[in-house]
Amino acid sequence: MEGGREYGVSDVGITLLTSPPVSTLSDGQGRFSLTDVEPGLVEVRFERLGYAARTATVIVQPDGTVEINASMSAQPIELEPIAVVVRSRRLERNGFYERGHLGDQLTRSEIVALSPIVVSSLFRGLFRTSVMIRQRLDGTPYLTGRRDCELRVYLDDFPMDDWDFDSIPPDWLEGMEVYQGLFVPPRYYPDCGVLLLWTKLD
Repeated sequence: MEGGREYGVSDVGITLLTSPPVSTLSDGQGRFSLTDVEPGLVEVRFERLGYAARTATVIVQPDGTVEINASMSAQPIELEPIAVVVRSRRLERNGFYERGHLGDQLTRSEIVALSPIVVSSLFRGLFRTSVMIRQRLDGTPYLTGRRDCELRVYLDDFPMDDWDFDSIPPDWLEGMEVYQGLFVPPRYYPDCGVLLLWTKLD
């Protein structure tokens, strides 16, 4: 039995649906050859990635050669959906994504969705940490956490003591993080809690 004479497609899997099945592959010209096939009606199946599978029925004569010209129809392959996650290189560089399980974080897209007027209005977007805004005698705000101790504020990894964090426009922020107690990252320990603000500026 021989097959493939024009418009050859290589690497087509050809299987005789006999018992047991017999298989081969087409060559670079789309040709194939199978020997010692039992006479009678034989179903031949053709399969290749990117093409619709097809089956042909042929009659094999004793001591004869059967030529098969089979055409393959191209078929689009449906692939699994690909999810693309865009990360901030600035936050990636500063370990933002590695420690997200320790506390509360807000990414740039989450900050925009909250439409904050001032930075302190972002605290309503925190779900795992309890943060209270208090005021010093001079009117500047500060934060306390679950232990009622003051959270230290960092801007782009620099400590900003006695600083009004509402003086920075929320639109400048690339990300925000809050950690308290035992979940404060080691680089900021032994602070009882920290507010980390990351700007979009390099």
